[in-house]
Amino acid sequence: MTSKIDEYENGTYDRDEIDEFIIGDVRDLDIDLIIKNSGKKNPSYSGFVEENDSLIIFVNRSGSIIETEKRIIYDLNKKPRNFGNDNIIGASYKIVQLDERWYYSEIGFD
Repeated sequence: MTSKIDEYENGTYDRDEIDEFIIGDVRDLDIDLIIKNSGKKNPSYSGFVEENDSLIIFVNRSGSIIETEKRIIYDLNKKPRNFGNDNIIGASYKIVQLDERWYYSEIGFD
């Protein structure tokens, strides 16, 4: 699916804005938003790393205040940056590195 997103411009795409070539994958993975930041920062969507450039972020929004927002992140930088695992002290935020390019994170409410 990440190769199909390459054709999209940088930006934030709601489920309704996704074309028919990937909408099946989006529905199967229960994705609400796709954020593509190829080579530039996206200050309007933070919560993964401070400089969230060269990432594709797949988001499943939380349905209520007691649920967490789930994110699958793909690092499309030429050389993977190895962000590692992280728990942010004092915030409901956690990230797990799955391999050199893929990450899973959850964001709750503070």
